[in-house]
Amino acid sequence: MTVYDGENTGCVQIIDDEHDPIEDIQECIDQAWDLHDWGTDYNIVTIGGPQGSGQSTLLNALFGTKFFIPDDNDDESTTEGVWMSVAPGMNVLAMDAEMVGSSDGVGWKCWLFTTTHKTLLLFAIRDHTGELSQEHLFSELMSSISEAWSNLEKPSGLDMHAACDFFDCEVVTLPSKLNAPDEFDAAVSKLRTRFVDKHSQDYVFKPHYWKLVNADKIAVHFAAILDTISDHWTMLNHKVLSQGPTPQPAKAKKYSDARRSCLFQGQYEEHIRGFYDMATHHAYSAFVQAIGLLRQSTGARIIDEQLALLIRRHYRDAMDTFNAITCQHRHADYGTNRDGLREKCYAAVTSLFPGQLPWDMANVDTQICIERALEQQESLIQERVRRDVKHYLTKMELIISQQATEISTQAAKISEQAAKIKEQKAGMAAQKKTIDRQHATISALDTEISNLEKVIDVQDSNLVTQNEMANGQKDIIKKQKCRINALMAQIAEREAEIAKMGNQVAELSAAMAFIIKAQQMEQSE
Repeated sequence: MTVYDGENTGCVQIIDDEHDPIEDIQECIDQAWDLHDWGTDYNIVTIGGPQGSGQSTLLNALFGTKFFIPDDNDDESTTEGVWMSVAPGMNVLAMDAEMVGSSDGVGWKCWLFTTTHKTLLLFAIRDHTGELSQEHLFSELMSSISEAWSNLEKPSGLDMHAACDFFDCEVVTLPSKLNAPDEFDAAVSKLRTRFVDKHSQDYVFKPHYWKLVNADKIAVHFAAILDTISDHWTMLNHKVLSQGPTPQPAKAKKYSDARRSCLFQGQYEEHIRGFYDMATHHAYSAFVQAIGLLRQSTGARIIDEQLALLIRRHYRDAMDTFNAITCQHRHADYGTNRDGLREKCYAAVTSLFPGQLPWDMANVDTQICIERALEQQESLIQERVRRDVKHYLTKMELIISQQATEISTQAAKISEQAAKIKEQKAGMAAQKKTIDRQHATISALDTEISNLEKVIDVQDSNLVTQNEMANGQKDIIKKQKCRINALMAQIAEREAEIAKMGNQVAELSAAMAFIIKAQQMEQSE
């Protein structure tokens, strides 16, 4: 058996630090714990978180386990691989694993083999000071989970499912163990009751968190899952987690073939047996508890007709519970397991009411026979209803098929009309663009004409002004002409006078010349 430091801590390592299953792990578990009587009446709690965040401490505080907690002087500061322990006094297997924050994929692998069925994710917020309310933390957490889920590539058929279809999520807050040890212990004690008190409204282990295999075969189951994950890790890492390189075609085909035949091929029958054991145990436990309380409340030691009716009612409740659990997972062994539950219920009545004479048990036998007859009648009615429903569904499928054909034809016509309408819309859009361009051109021309009209108005105003100025100039010119004519007349008169004076000068010059010539002649004589 593999234990921490060789001490008898009851902790068994099921996956080593190289992420491989421990050899002979089933033998180790058989030696450490006796799980053969557990069947499927057990729960698994796996804790995860960043390395060194106190997962082992919290597990030990909640369940009384003895997982190794290193101190400051230890070379090994974190959990390596996956370790498991039985919680004292509880049908609980506690798992301590290196998960969140690991860089080599072991966290994802541990996560993958815990998500086969709906699981509760209970987030414990450590070192909580109360600055943010628990409701606010839960809202932020769900927002992050929803965003991560929407971005996750999901297998075919799960596209429309939400994260809450596979996981229940809750948040609890814990004070600091170092700064507020008393408050931490009180919070852990309060949280522990949720794992122990089955009558609490906050009881953690709900019936729908059922297991695939019996507890004594859990190690083999984990090893098979881990082998499957390792065998297809390249595809899972790329397709599911969107990490790593594109797988080779051969690995992709192998993964596709495995998915078609179910990744847990060869284990289905074992899982079904475990599932029906769980359903039988759950219904039987409720029945035994109910008739035990009935015996205590009535104090009856002999089963009379009235008590038999009450027992019959609880018996029917047990059968209804069994049916409700198994309704989505019907198998060929359904009838056998239901008969087995019926026999166990009858044996429980015999055990709780010992010493009954044969005729004392007659009432119970009668009521159970009546119940069985009613069940058979109900089965016949259900079978008849199933046949009628099947016939109706076949008829409806034919009608739907015909309607689908008609719808397909109409869809083709609508598609053709839509194409024509689309083409017409395209033509109208082109025409609208042309009209818009023409409107833009006309608008530009209107603007230009308006500007030209303004220029013409200005020019007309200038012409009026120029005409007025021209008329003024004409008056001035006319006056100037009159003055010029007067001056010309004066000039003509002066010219006449000048001409007359010229003649006079000429006559005077001639007279002077004659006088001078006469004087010269006188002098010469």
